[in-house]
Amino acid sequence: MPRRTTKKERGVFEKDPGSEIWWIRYTIDGRERREKVGRKKDASDLYKIRNADALRGVKLPSNMKSRGVKFEALGKHALEWYIEHGRKDIKNFRIRMNIILKDFGERVADEIKPSEIDAWLKEHDWSPATKNRYKNVFGT
Repeated sequence: MPRRTTKKERGVFEKDPGSEIWWIRYTIDGRERREKVGRKKDASDLYKIRNADALRGVKLPSNMKSRGVKFEALGKHALEWYIEHGRKDIKNFRIRMNIILKDFGERVADEIKPSEIDAWLKEHDWSPATKNRYKNVFGT
């Protein structure tokens, strides 16, 4: 009995025939994008999602392979920098960073918006000078 042939789908292709690894190809704002997906069904479903997102104008991340750096990692790196450079205010910086990390530690740093930082500062009943000191820790 002959092998059943499947109908070709627009935007879904097998880069290396017989590899069973499927890719999708689509364009957003005139730029061609390709993604490695895996199974053909998954590729077909993802192609439909990406096409719908493009039509709705949903912005895709600039680097889809990278998950992003957590704010906690940046905070720890900043703390190490303060220690290495012998800053005098390391005690205050460490206290403020720990308070900030409780709320923002698990979030991806690129996804934290300035408006969210301002809203977080408004939640706390601090003087303007204290708020500026915390804002300075965010900017480090």
